[in-house]
Amino acid sequence: MGDAETPAETARETGELLYDGLLSVVVTGIAIIVPLVVTVWVLATIVEFIAGAFAPVVAVLEWTGLVSFLRSLWLGQFFAELGIYSAVFEYVPELVAVTVLLGSIVGVGSLAHVRYGERLVVAVDSALAEIPGVGTVYKSFRRVGDAMLGSEAENFEDVKVVEYPREGSYILGFETADSPEAIGDAVGEEDLVAMFLPFAPNPVMGGYLAHIPEDRVYDVDMTVEEGIRTIITSGIASGEGDGETAVGNIPGVEHEPDGPAKAD
Repeated sequence: MGDAETPAETARETGELLYDGLLSVVVTGIAIIVPLVVTVWVLATIVEFIAGAFAPVVAVLEWTGLVSFLRSLWLGQFFAELGIYSAVFEYVPELVAVTVLLGSIVGVGSLAHVRYGERLVVAVDSALAEIPGVGTVYKSFRRVGDAMLGSEAENFEDVKVVEYPREGSYILGFETADSPEAIGDAVGEEDLVAMFLPFAPNPVMGGYLAHIPEDRVYDVDMTVEEGIRTIITSGIASGEGDGETAVGNIPGVEHEPDGPAKAD
């Protein structure tokens, strides 16, 4: 028989077990809460942007009394009785803006699928493209939309690796198209590639548009989703080992493996 543990050793082991258990609880909580918080933050940022873009429309709806009508519904009285009226209905303009955006998307998309509606969309498209200044911006974003929806989507969504910002340092980027010949002639380079180099952890809000020689752009076996996930998580969740990080696989939470089917 081995020597009996001293009270000090027992206390130390108990403390280590408590520490490990508490650490596991904290890590599990972080794994669950942080994605929820980040998701809510991203959605709130998008809603705030939409509300700002549609502020003139919301102002017109407020002038017509629609927003006041929504506030006066029975649901408003219910929230007033609970004492949370101002906290809830403070976001009515944002909800109206999102509703207007979704309605506009569905309406314009439906109109474009009708014969005469398609002609109207083409006419409006041509008219906007001819407006000085506005037309340049509109046509640029229209080309981006066509690239995302058309047959050139594969070129727009290619994930590449480039050496940046210094020798021996590499970052992920997205190839958009071949660079214009004028840029290549200006710098004395041939076969330039237009690359979007996004910022981490928010690739949507900014990045660099770089024109890089083709021989310095490297292929990478990574899908667009994996590339975006790597950037958003600052490299914590890369494209490797996706099967081990599936949805629902939370650290610290036990999951029963799928066993073989039982015979009847």
